[in-house]
Amino acid sequence: MKEKKNLESIRNILEELYKEAYNKFLRGERVKIKTPFKSYIDTIIRMCESRKAVLSVITTLLVYKIYDPYQDIRLHRADLPGGFSGRGIDTRYVTPFLKSKGFPAAAESGWLTRSFEHPSPYDIKYPGKISPQSLKEAFLKTIDSVQAGELDPHTALVYLLQELIEQREGKHIRLPRPVNLTIEEVVDLLERHFTYHYASRGASRLPVLATYALYQLLLEETGKYEGKILKELLPHQASDERSGRLGDIQIETSEGNAFEVIEIKDRPIDYNTVLSVYNKIQRQPPNNYYILTTSSYSIDDRTKEIVKKTRSTYGTHIIINGVIPTIKYYLRLVRDVSLFVNKYVDLLKRDESVSREHKEVWIELCSQ
Repeated sequence: MKEKKNLESIRNILEELYKEAYNKFLRGERVKIKTPFKSYIDTIIRMCESRKAVLSVITTLLVYKIYDPYQDIRLHRADLPGGFSGRGIDTRYVTPFLKSKGFPAAAESGWLTRSFEHPSPYDIKYPGKISPQSLKEAFLKTIDSVQAGELDPHTALVYLLQELIEQREGKHIRLPRPVNLTIEEVVDLLERHFTYHYASRGASRLPVLATYALYQLLLEETGKYEGKILKELLPHQASDERSGRLGDIQIETSEGNAFEVIEIKDRPIDYNTVLSVYNKIQRQPPNNYYILTTSSYSIDDRTKEIVKKTRSTYGTHIIINGVIPTIKYYLRLVRDVSLFVNKYVDLLKRDESVSREHKEVWIELCSQ
């Protein structure tokens, strides 16, 4: 009777962690989790619709580690020495919890599948046939990292729940794709989307996404970029130094050399901004380097000298302009501005820096 009462607290732990994850989701905050642990859980999330059992099992093990920090969660069966009944906890608490939140869930328990019921510890040598191999590795390495004290189970589970919430809510939000708009109407819509007073973070990512959507079209339709490669966007907080990139958006030649770079700022451009570009491109000068801003900018004589020096020293043309004027100009070169809108909406849907609030504002602006 005492054990049952204690185990009831697992339900409370799950609800509290869900509340924490959901509040972060509403505020547009991201749970900070280090690599490679993030990639392990991302793999589990990516496959959880078709591999529901793994979600039930990983959730059970993580919440049990929070409930009993001294338990070796690799010992998932009561008949293993020092083990516990993962299946019983899943059946009574975890699977019902997952179902109640609209998350993917096994019919009764993840342990009813042959992949997870093998009477062996969930260590790196676990013989159960979890497929594909990438999922098996992600699952076992997550458990191993938690058990080794390298990954905090609370952080891991809140991250997991927030990703599930993002996945669930993403299905419910249908972002409009307005058609037959003029260039002026599209630009006005973008400007209002960029400059809305958001409560959540990440608004500075929006002009980056819009500019990237524009370049997706330019590379498809403009001869200047024939044979060039548009590199994938890096996460919003990624460091240029660590990634080796020269800016937010980078176009390369087929040989992998920088051809054109775009850096987007949400503050005024000044001498120091341009000097930083001069120092940055020394290792790999592109043909053009655009510094675009959503704010005001002015080019004084010192700044003009750096621009001139960059061109004479490296052959790189630094172009300073506003984001909105640049988008407006280049939209004249694409055959259908509706294609641009579609690409922008696609990026809004999948970029992890875009919060629910950013999406809801887009819906509101499109309905006006």
